[in-house]
Amino acid sequence: MKKRTLFGALSLAIGLAIVGCTALSESLGPSNGTHAGDHVVGRVSFAVQLPRADRSAAGLAEVIDHLDVSLTGANLASPMATTITHGQITGGTASASFDSVPAGPAVLSVSVEDAANNVLASGSANVAVVAGREATANLTLSVPTTGSVSSTITLVEATPTPTPTATPEPPQTATVTMTGMAFSPNSVEVAQGGTVTFINNDSMPHNVTPTGGAQFTGSGTLNQGNQVTITFNTVGTQHYLCTFHGGMTGTVIVR
Repeated sequence: MKKRTLFGALSLAIGLAIVGCTALSESLGPSNGTHAGDHVVGRVSFAVQLPRADRSAAGLAEVIDHLDVSLTGANLASPMATTITHGQITGGTASASFDSVPAGPAVLSVSVEDAANNVLASGSANVAVVAGREATANLTLSVPTTGSVSSTITLVEATPTPTPTATPEPPQTATVTMTGMAFSPNSVEVAQGGTVTFINNDSMPHNVTPTGGAQFTGSGTLNQGNQVTITFNTVGTQHYLCTFHGGMTGTVIVR
């Protein structure tokens, strides 16, 4: 059955304010609807200030039974909706919130109704939800036969969640030279299963020997101009040294 509009000398003044509460991830979850895509989201909290009871002979606070509020938008897969009952009105204020509202254009609609679902007042407003910025729009609640009341919506959308910087993949190969009685570079990084080529540029012999619990197969003696390629399969920091020259040490970081 369609709702019918209540006509009569009933005036209604409603102030509507929306306050945005930042929410930087999808963890809030859409408590009142769903949304689509990887859009920045926020929590939209709104409060409807109801008029004093003496606005009508019957007492308007007693006439109002509930408020139907909906939020639609280009980035919403389906409308978000909630109903505020008379018992949820506290101190003349009805409030609720929508979680996980995507950034983009949205429309907030309010319908104030009595127990028979007669519309006492209604209105909607276009809101441009822009991440990290404040958007305002005018809302007019139309009261049948008695005029209308304008109010302002203010919404603060969540700051965009920074895109995590991807950690670069470690290289598959690296090269270390033995020059001037030192390993150069002193530390290299390779992926698990990667290889490191050691080249002896010195006139004296050197070797590459695991130390400190390192897990890889060391080299034999490398004379000048010799080289060896060693595979590193164990993740972690692998320490090595030259047993001919105790001060020559280095590390291979395996990721």
